[in-house]
Amino acid sequence: MNLLARFVVPAQIFEPPIPSVAPAPLIERWVTGSGIPGAALALGLAVVAFLILSRTGRARMAFPVAAGLCLVGGVILGIGQLVETPRESLRRSARALVDAAVAADRPALTLLLHPDARVRTRFAGAEGRENILPLADRAAGRITGHDVREVRVDLRGPRVARTQIRLSLDADTLPPASWWAVDWQKDTMDAPWVVTSIEPIWIQGMADPAGP
Repeated sequence: MNLLARFVVPAQIFEPPIPSVAPAPLIERWVTGSGIPGAALALGLAVVAFLILSRTGRARMAFPVAAGLCLVGGVILGIGQLVETPRESLRRSARALVDAAVAADRPALTLLLHPDARVRTRFAGAEGRENILPLADRAAGRITGHDVREVRVDLRGPRVARTQIRLSLDADTLPPASWWAVDWQKDTMDAPWVVTSIEPIWIQGMADPAGP
C-alpha cells in the first residue's frame, strides 16, 4: 500500500477553514505595502473632487484640488514601491523557500534554513539543516510544477514571525493541495529571515498531517 494512502480520509479531501492571522496595520495596507490601494483612493478622490467642484460653480478650484490629490497618490505609490515592509520581506522569503525546496536548490536552502531548523510531518521529518536538505532532494524529482497561491504573515515580534503558505503541486505521488506553517526568526534586526520550523496545517487527503 502506498505510504500516503494509509493516511487518506474522506473528511480531508476538501480544504477546511484555515485560521487567519492578524491583519497588517492600516498604514501598511494603504501606504507602505504596495501603495496601490492608497494611490487608487487618492486618484478616485481626485476624480470625485474635480466633478463636484466643476458642477457647483467652483471650477477654478477643481483642477488644483484634483492635481494635488493626484500628486498625493503618486507619492503614496512611490513610497509603496520603495519601502519593503517586514511582511513583504517574509512573503518574498516564503516564496523563495518553496521555489528552492521544489528545485532542491541546496545553496538557496542553506541560506534560508536556520542550522537548527526542523521539519515535522506524519510521513517524514528531520531536525537540523543538514538533515532537511535530503528531504528536498527526494521530493524534487516527483514534482513537475508548483504554485504558491497565498502567503499569510503573522508578525509575532520584531524578529519572530510565522507564515502560512497555501501550496499547489503537480506531482504523481504527492497530494496536490496543502497549507504549511513556517516559523521564521532574525538573529539581529539587520539579519535576513531564516526558517526555524516547518510543519503542515492541512494536506489534502491526510489526517493529522503533522503527526502525533
